[in-house]
Amino acid sequence: MLTPGEFTMIKSIYIFNKTGNLLFNHDVVEHQLNPMLVGAFLSAIESWAELYSQSGLALFLTGSMKIIFDQKPEYAPELIFCIAAGKDHDETDLHEKMELLLENFMHYFWQDRAAMERGIIPAEKIEDFRTIVQGLLEHQE
Repeated sequence: MLTPGEFTMIKSIYIFNKTGNLLFNHDVVEHQLNPMLVGAFLSAIESWAELYSQSGLALFLTGSMKIIFDQKPEYAPELIFCIAAGKDHDETDLHEKMELLLENFMHYFWQDRAAMERGIIPAEKIEDFRTIVQGLLEHQE
Protein backbone atom coordinates (compact mmCIF):
# COMPACT_ATOMS: atom_id res chain seq x y z
CA MET A 1 0.00 0.00 0.00
CA LEU A 2 1.30 3.45 -0.94
CA THR A 3 1.77 6.13 1.67
CA PRO A 4 0.58 9.69 0.86
CA GLY A 5 4.13 10.89 0.09
CA GLU A 6 4.60 8.12 -2.46
CA PHE A 7 1.85 9.62 -4.65
CA THR A 8 4.17 12.56 -5.39
CA MET A 9 7.56 10.86 -5.56
CA ILE A 10 9.59 10.04 -8.67
CA LYS A 11 9.91 6.26 -8.76
CA SER A 12 11.93 5.26 -11.81
CA ILE A 13 13.60 6.40 -15.00
CA TYR A 14 13.70 4.30 -18.16
CA ILE A 15 15.54 4.94 -21.42
CA PHE A 16 14.98 2.53 -24.29
CA ASN A 17 15.12 2.49 -28.05
CA LYS A 18 12.17 2.02 -30.41
CA THR A 19 12.87 -1.68 -30.78
CA GLY A 20 12.30 -2.14 -27.04
CA ASN A 21 15.89 -2.54 -25.84
CA LEU A 22 16.17 -1.09 -22.34
CA LEU A 23 19.36 0.96 -22.32
CA PHE A 24 19.17 2.46 -18.85
CA ASN A 25 16.95 2.36 -15.82
CA HIS A 26 17.26 3.87 -12.40
CA ASP A 27 14.87 2.99 -9.60
CA VAL A 28 14.57 5.66 -6.94
CA VAL A 29 12.16 3.48 -4.99
CA GLU A 30 12.86 -0.24 -4.72
CA HIS A 31 10.16 -2.48 -6.13
CA GLN A 32 9.79 -6.04 -7.31
CA LEU A 33 9.32 -5.21 -11.00
CA ASN A 34 11.76 -6.51 -13.58
CA PRO A 35 13.10 -3.39 -15.38
CA MET A 36 13.45 -5.31 -18.66
CA LEU A 37 9.75 -6.23 -18.59
CA VAL A 38 8.73 -2.69 -17.66
CA GLY A 39 10.90 -1.32 -20.47
CA ALA A 40 9.36 -3.75 -22.95
CA PHE A 41 5.85 -2.78 -21.83
CA LEU A 42 6.59 0.94 -22.06
CA SER A 43 8.11 0.44 -25.50
CA ALA A 44 5.04 -1.51 -26.64
CA ILE A 45 2.54 1.14 -25.52
CA GLU A 46 4.72 3.87 -27.05
CA SER A 47 4.77 1.96 -30.37
CA TRP A 48 1.02 1.46 -30.24
CA ALA A 49 0.44 5.17 -29.53
CA GLU A 50 2.72 6.14 -32.40
CA LEU A 51 0.81 3.89 -34.82
CA TYR A 52 -2.53 5.11 -33.55
CA SER A 53 -1.80 8.85 -33.31
CA GLN A 54 1.39 9.34 -35.38
CA SER A 55 2.80 11.33 -32.47
CA GLY A 56 3.63 8.78 -29.79
CA LEU A 57 2.77 8.77 -26.13
CA ALA A 58 3.28 11.78 -23.85
CA LEU A 59 1.57 10.61 -20.65
CA PHE A 60 0.40 7.27 -19.25
CA LEU A 61 -1.72 7.22 -16.08
CA THR A 62 -2.72 4.42 -13.75
CA GLY A 63 -4.52 4.59 -10.41
CA SER A 64 -1.29 5.36 -8.55
CA MET A 65 1.31 6.17 -11.23
CA LYS A 66 2.02 8.86 -13.82
CA ILE A 67 4.59 8.13 -16.54
CA ILE A 68 5.74 10.85 -18.90
CA PHE A 69 7.46 10.09 -22.21
CA ASP A 70 9.77 12.26 -24.29
CA GLN A 71 12.03 11.99 -27.31
CA LYS A 72 14.59 14.25 -28.92
CA PRO A 73 14.37 13.37 -32.62
CA GLU A 74 16.94 16.02 -33.53
CA TYR A 75 19.59 14.25 -31.43
CA ALA A 76 18.62 10.59 -31.13
CA PRO A 77 15.40 9.77 -33.02
CA GLU A 78 15.30 6.15 -31.87
CA LEU A 79 15.53 6.82 -28.12
CA ILE A 80 12.57 7.17 -25.74
CA PHE A 81 12.86 8.59 -22.22
CA CYS A 82 10.36 7.91 -19.42
CA ILE A 83 9.99 9.14 -15.87
CA ALA A 84 7.59 7.25 -13.60
CA ALA A 85 6.21 9.07 -10.58
CA GLY A 86 3.34 8.97 -8.16
CA LYS A 87 0.05 10.08 -9.73
CA ASP A 88 -0.04 13.39 -7.84
CA HIS A 89 3.49 14.49 -8.73
CA ASP A 90 3.53 17.99 -10.18
CA GLU A 91 3.70 17.74 -13.99
CA THR A 92 5.74 20.93 -14.32
CA ASP A 93 8.38 19.41 -12.05
CA LEU A 94 8.33 16.16 -14.05
CA HIS A 95 8.85 18.04 -17.32
CA GLU A 96 11.69 20.06 -15.79
CA LYS A 97 13.33 16.83 -14.56
CA MET A 98 12.80 15.29 -18.01
CA GLU A 99 14.51 18.24 -19.68
CA LEU A 100 17.47 17.92 -17.31
CA LEU A 101 17.60 14.16 -17.93
CA LEU A 102 17.57 14.62 -21.71
CA GLU A 103 20.21 17.34 -21.65
CA ASN A 104 22.53 15.38 -19.38
CA PHE A 105 22.03 12.12 -21.27
CA MET A 106 22.70 13.71 -24.66
CA HIS A 107 25.76 15.54 -23.33
CA TYR A 108 27.20 12.50 -21.57
CA PHE A 109 26.52 9.97 -24.34
CA TRP A 110 26.84 12.26 -27.37
CA GLN A 111 29.62 10.20 -28.98
CA ASP A 112 27.72 6.94 -28.30
CA ARG A 113 24.32 7.89 -29.77
CA ALA A 114 24.60 5.85 -32.99
CA ALA A 115 25.40 2.68 -31.00
CA MET A 116 22.55 3.40 -28.55
CA GLU A 117 20.05 3.65 -31.37
CA ARG A 118 21.04 0.05 -32.18
CA GLY A 119 20.54 -0.95 -28.53
CA ILE A 120 24.16 -0.79 -27.39
CA ILE A 121 25.19 1.41 -24.49
CA PRO A 122 28.74 1.55 -23.12
CA ALA A 123 28.55 -0.41 -19.86
CA GLU A 124 31.52 1.42 -18.38
CA LYS A 125 29.57 4.70 -18.56
CA ILE A 126 26.32 3.47 -16.96
CA GLU A 127 27.34 3.85 -13.32
CA ASP A 128 28.77 7.31 -13.91
CA PHE A 129 25.51 8.36 -15.56
CA ARG A 130 23.54 6.80 -12.67
CA THR A 131 25.44 9.16 -10.33
CA ILE A 132 24.42 12.11 -12.53
CA VAL A 133 20.77 10.97 -12.41
CA GLN A 134 20.88 10.63 -8.63
CA GLY A 135 22.10 14.22 -8.44
CA LEU A 136 19.28 15.41 -10.71
CA LEU A 137 16.68 13.70 -8.55
CA GLU A 138 18.14 14.59 -5.17
CA HIS A 139 15.76 17.44 -4.49
CA GLN A 140 12.33 15.96 -5.05
CA GLU A 141 9.27 17.98 -4.15
